[in-house]
Amino acid sequence: MSQRTGSGLIYGKFPAEIVSYNGGTRECVIKTPVGDEIDAEIEYPIGDNSRNTEISISKGDKVWCEYIQGDTRRALITGWRNPKKGNSTGTRTFSHANIVLNAKSSIKCIVGGMTFEITSGDVKANGISVINHVHKVIKEGQDTDKPR
Repeated sequence: MSQRTGSGLIYGKFPAEIVSYNGGTRECVIKTPVGDEIDAEIEYPIGDNSRNTEISISKGDKVWCEYIQGDTRRALITGWRNPKKGNSTGTRTFSHANIVLNAKSSIKCIVGGMTFEITSGDVKANGISVINHVHKVIKEGQDTDKPR
């Protein structure tokens, strides 16, 4: 809950709603609990450099905010608010126009007992190379054996 100090500054988190988002500047206009619409900067976790990535932010998204140094003209979005209904469970979903995964050595996906790995030189599924696997053809027109 926000608290006003004797200096006129307000400290503490308050609930807000996204009115608009500018992807180029990574800034939003938010609506405060009293209905004011003010500019807000987004606080990113230290492991998430906003210059190289963008998160999906939509009008109506519910967020937690603070005023920067208690100044009600400068808001900082500190995180998402729990909508308390309609939440998905059991699945992490990434929804963007484009997704880039940048790895120096490899990207590995393990689903159940299956492994899918991408390296700078090959793609493998369960240890079988997509580039270098071989099929043994028995006779023309017949099915081939499984790749090795």
